[in-house]
Amino acid sequence: MTEMSAEPECVADAMSEMSAECVAEAVSDKSAEPECVADAMSDKPALLPIPWLLSAKSERALRGQARRLRQFAARASDARPADVAHALAAQRSVFDHRAVVVAEDRDGFLQALDALAEGRSADGLIEGSVGPRGGHSGRRRGKTAMLFAGQGTQRVGMGRQLYAAHPAYADALDQVLAELDGHLDQPLRPLIHASADLADVADAADVLDRTRYAQPALFAVQVALFRHLERLGVRADFVAGHSIGELAAAHVAGVLPLAAACRLVAARGRLMEQLAPGGAMVAVRASEAEARQALDGREARVSVAAVNGPASVVFSGAEDEVGNMADWFAERGRRVKRLRTGHAFHSPLMDPMLEEFQQVAASLTYSEPAIPMVSTLTGDIVAAGELSDPEYWVRQVRRTVRFGDAISRLHTDGVRTFMELGPDGTLSALAEECLEATADSHPADDDTGTPQENLLIPLLRPDSPEPGTLLTGLARLHTHGAAAVNWPAALPERDRARHLDLPTYAFDHHRYWVDTSAGHPGDLSAAGLGTAGHPLLGSAVALAESQELLFTGRLSLRTHPWLADHAIFGTVLLPGTAILELAVRAGDEVDCGTVEELTLRTPLVLPEQGSVILQLSVGAPQGPQTPEEPERRTFALYAREDDGLSSSSAAATGTEWTCHATGVLTGTARPAEEHTQEPWPPADAAPVDLDGWYEQLAGAGLGYGPVFQGLREVWRRGDEVFAVVTLPESTEGQAADAARYALHPALLDAALHPVVLRHEGDAAADGHGWLPFSWTGVTVAASGASTLHVRLTVRTDEDAVGLLATDASGRIVISAGSLAFRPVSAEQLQAARTGYHDHLFRIEWRPLHLPTTPARTADWALIGPGARRTAAVLERNGASWQAYPDPAALAEALAAGAPAPGMVVISCEPDGASAPTDSALTDSALTDSAPAGSAPADSTALADATRQATTRVLALLQEWVADERLAACRLALLTHGSVTATPDEPVSDLAHAAVWGLVRSVQTENPDRFLLADTDDTDASRNALPAALLAGEPQIALRNGAVRIPRMTRVPVRQPQPSTTDADWDPEATVLITGGTGVLGRLVARHLATAHGVRHLLLATRRGTAADGAADLVAELAGLGAEATVAACDIGDRAAVAALLDQVPAQHP
Repeated sequence: MTEMSAEPECVADAMSEMSAECVAEAVSDKSAEPECVADAMSDKPALLPIPWLLSAKSERALRGQARRLRQFAARASDARPADVAHALAAQRSVFDHRAVVVAEDRDGFLQALDALAEGRSADGLIEGSVGPRGGHSGRRRGKTAMLFAGQGTQRVGMGRQLYAAHPAYADALDQVLAELDGHLDQPLRPLIHASADLADVADAADVLDRTRYAQPALFAVQVALFRHLERLGVRADFVAGHSIGELAAAHVAGVLPLAAACRLVAARGRLMEQLAPGGAMVAVRASEAEARQALDGREARVSVAAVNGPASVVFSGAEDEVGNMADWFAERGRRVKRLRTGHAFHSPLMDPMLEEFQQVAASLTYSEPAIPMVSTLTGDIVAAGELSDPEYWVRQVRRTVRFGDAISRLHTDGVRTFMELGPDGTLSALAEECLEATADSHPADDDTGTPQENLLIPLLRPDSPEPGTLLTGLARLHTHGAAAVNWPAALPERDRARHLDLPTYAFDHHRYWVDTSAGHPGDLSAAGLGTAGHPLLGSAVALAESQELLFTGRLSLRTHPWLADHAIFGTVLLPGTAILELAVRAGDEVDCGTVEELTLRTPLVLPEQGSVILQLSVGAPQGPQTPEEPERRTFALYAREDDGLSSSSAAATGTEWTCHATGVLTGTARPAEEHTQEPWPPADAAPVDLDGWYEQLAGAGLGYGPVFQGLREVWRRGDEVFAVVTLPESTEGQAADAARYALHPALLDAALHPVVLRHEGDAAADGHGWLPFSWTGVTVAASGASTLHVRLTVRTDEDAVGLLATDASGRIVISAGSLAFRPVSAEQLQAARTGYHDHLFRIEWRPLHLPTTPARTADWALIGPGARRTAAVLERNGASWQAYPDPAALAEALAAGAPAPGMVVISCEPDGASAPTDSALTDSALTDSAPAGSAPADSTALADATRQATTRVLALLQEWVADERLAACRLALLTHGSVTATPDEPVSDLAHAAVWGLVRSVQTENPDRFLLADTDDTDASRNALPAALLAGEPQIALRNGAVRIPRMTRVPVRQPQPSTTDADWDPEATVLITGGTGVLGRLVARHLATAHGVRHLLLATRRGTAADGAADLVAELAGLGAEATVAACDIGDRAAVAALLDQVPAQHP
C-alpha cells in the first residue's frame, strides 16, 4: 500500500482493503495535529482517567446526586478520585437515570459534576437513561453487535496506551502475538507500538502498511480488545467483520481456535502481498444497482469490491477499466475518489492467490460459531456449516464485501448498539449512514411503539488517549443499559481503594397529597351541611328543634402551614388569638357582636403529621333578650386528633374529645366606626429597642416564625405600651389573605408580644413562656386589617392588660376590656398532647365482624389434629372437605390426580418435634401433636424448638410456592397461642411466634396465598374458624369465638406509667449501650445522661476508640456529668461480651 495522503479525506478513503472507501464525507475536515500524534505514540497519558458512576430513579434525583457528590468531593480532600471511583462502582445500586464522569483529576470531576447538577454538557460527562428511548426500564436495551475493522485502519501505536494501562489487554495481546510471530518474518509488537528498534515512527508506519503485517496486526489488536471487554462483562449478541475483520470475528465467535486463525490470517496477508503490483480502486457515491448497471460486460476485469452503504460502493480491478468507471460517474456529477493502494482487493486480480490460500484454509479444523455471526460475504446470518467450508474463506477474499447489508440485517434482528473494535471510527461512520437509511423501515422496536436510539461506539480513536476513549465507550454502554459493565474490573489494579462513606441518595421528595384550599371544603350540601365561609372552619349546621349551632373544621400543618410559625418550647400550638377568631365568627352567625368571655382551658397542640378535628358548639339563647339585657349564648371549642390510620369515629379510635375553650357571646351592638384622636405615637412615649428580640425569645423557647414576627415598633409610657404590628407581606401570602378573617390571628398575636416583652427575663430564667389565658369584653369593629396601631394598658393585676387597636387612620379595629396571661412550661405543653405520637406505631388487634360467606364456597383440606377438629363445623355448613394426616398424604393425593383444594389448613402444634426431613411436604413433624400451651423447659430447648419450627415451615412454604398444582390454593397455618391478641394475654407457644414473623415476610411477596390464624382452641373459636379464614384477612386471631385482626396504629402520647422503683435509674450503676458510637447510640447516651441522670456509660462498638467521633462523644458526655468508656467488642461473640462485662467495676455494676 502506498503512503496515504495527509489530507483527511484521503486518509479516510485509503483505509482499505475496503473498510473506509466511502466515508470521506463522514470524517472530520480537521487535519490531524502533531500533538495528537505525539499523544498517541506515548505509553500512556500523564494521568489515567477514572470513571465516577451516578444513577437515580429520576432526572431530578440524578442532578441531586451530582450536587451531593460534588460537595463531598470538594470537602473530602483526603479521598483520592480512585477511592471515590471504586466506592461508586462497588457500593451503589444502579437505577434507570445514569451518568458517568470520566476525568483525570479532582478539578475535572468537580467541573463535570457542576455541569451535571445544572443540566449542562461538559467534557467527560456521559448521560443516558434506560427507558422507552434507551431500552425498557429495568432491563437491557436492544441487542449488541461487535464490528471488526479491515485493512487501512491500522496505525502505529494502536493499543499501546491500553497495553500500558490494562494488564488484561496486555496479556491477551501477548498471547495473540506469540502465535502470529511464528508465521511472520519479523515480530509485530515493534511495528504496532513503534518501539525504538526502528529508526522512527515513519519507518514503522511504512512497514505496518504492508499487507503481510497490516492484516495480522489488526487481527491481534481487535482480538485482544475483545478479550478485555469479556473480562469487563461486556458481551456480544452478534459479531461481524469487514474483510480481514471477518476472520477476527470468526475467531472470537469460536469458529477457529487461535492457532488456526493466526495461520490463516498470516497466509492471507502474505499471499496478497506477493501478488504482482498494479490495479486500481475507486470509491464512488452510487447505489449498488447503479454500480452493477455500469459494470455490465466488464466483470472479467473489474468488480464491485464493496457495498458499504445505500449510496457507497467501491470498484476494484484493472487500472484502465476502473478509470473508465470513475470517468463515467464523474461525468454524471457523482463524487469519485481514487484510492491509493498497492493492490486491487476483492477483484479478479486476486485470483492468482486463491488456490494456495484454499489449501491453507482446507488444512484447518472449524466449529460452529458460539456467537451468532452476520456474514459480510452474504449480508445475512451464517447458516449451519457455512463457515466450516474452506471455500467460504476463498470466496470471502474475492467477492464483494456487503457491509451495508450486514448492518441492515443486524438492525432487523434487534441490534441497537454497534461497538467498533478497530483502531478508529471508520466502521461506525459507515454503519451510521446505513442505519439512517433503515430507520424508516423500522419505525418501532417494541410494545411501546417507540424506536430505540442506535448507539455507535468506537472504542479507540487515533487522536484521543486510548484509556479515556475506552472508558467513554463503556460509559455510553452503561448509561444506555446496553451492557452490565463490571466497573470494578475497569479500574486499574493499583487504584483499588479503601472504603468511603459516600453521600446518601438524593430523594425527589415529591408531595402526593391532594392540595386543598384551607377554608374551601368543597360542596358539603350532599352531607346536609352548609359551609362556614372561614379559613379555619369547614361547615356550619343548625341543630334541629333548638337554636343551637355546630361549626366543624379540620386543621393541620399541611392545610394551614403558617400555624407552624407558632411553636412554644418546640410544640406547635393553635394561638389563643385563633380561638378568639373562631368565637368572633360564631358570634357573627348568631348576631352576637361581643365575646363577653373566653377562657382557654387546655392548649390545643397541632401534630407534625395528621390533623386536628374541631367542633365549635354554640348554645341556644339565654335570658329575656331585652335591649337592657341583650341575648347571651355560651360556646365551647372541642378538638381531637385524627391519627390518619383509623376511622373517623372517636369510639372506634379510642380518642376522646377535649374541651379547649369555653365562653359567652352577647348581642351587644358593635360601636359605630370610631376614631381615636390621640396622636401616634404619643409624644411622651419612649421607644424600645427591638434589635434581636425575636432571636432572644427563640432562645427562651418561644419560637415565633416569620408569619408571627409582626412587631415593628414599641414605645412605653408609664403603664401603657404602644406598638405598630404588621402582617408580613412576604410570608405565605398571609397579608393578602387577611380579608378572609375578622382579624388575622397572627396579626393579633403579634399585637400581644409587648406583653411577652415585659416577662422576657422571667421566661428565660425559669423556663416559662407567657400566653393569653382569658379574654373579656372583646369587640371587633372592622375586619381585614393588615396593620395595627396597638395600645396596651396594664390593669391592677399586672398579668392582665386592656387592648385597643386601630388601623393607620385611627379607626378602631378591636378592643378588649381585659386580657389575662399565664405562664406555661414545656412540661405543661407535653401533658396537653391528647393525641398520638407522630412517628411511633404499634400493632392493635381489633374486632372483626365476620362476613356471611358460607364455608361451602371452598373445598377444604385439613391437615393435623388441630385442623381436623374443624371438620364438624364444615359438616354442618355442607362444605366439601378432606382430612389428611400430614402434608405427605396431600402430596400423594395430588400426584394421584386428586383436584387441588381451594383452602388447605395445616395445624402447627406446639411440640418438640424431631429434626426436619428433606421435604416439607412429606414432613409429618409439622403436625405432630403435643398438649396445647406446652413450651420447652429451658432457653436452649426453646431455641431448638424455634429453629425446628421455622425450618419446617420455611421448607413447606418454599415447596408450596414451587408446586404449580397449588398455585390456586390458599394455605392457612393454624397456631395456638403464638400472638397476644388481647390485653394481658401471654404467648404460650413462643416457637411458633417466630413462624408468624417468617410467614408475614412471605405474605408480602406472595399476597393472597398464605394465611395465619391463631386460636385458643375453644369450641366457639373452632366454630368461627372457617368463616374467619374466608374473611379476606391475611392474619387473624380467634379468642372465645371473637375474631380479631392486626392493625397499625399510632401510640397515644400519654400512657400510664407504673410508679415503681423499678422504673428508676441507679446513678451509680453502669449502663451498656451496644453500637454506642453510632447515631442511635449517641442519642440514647445523651438521653440517659440528661433525662435519667445516668452517670456511668459503657459504649460498645466494633472499632472501639477508633470509631469516628468517639473521643468527642466521651467529652460531650463528660460535660453532661456522665463518665463514658468506649470499648471494642463484637456483640455477636459470646466470649467477647463476657469479657466486656467482666471489665465493669464492682462499685458501678
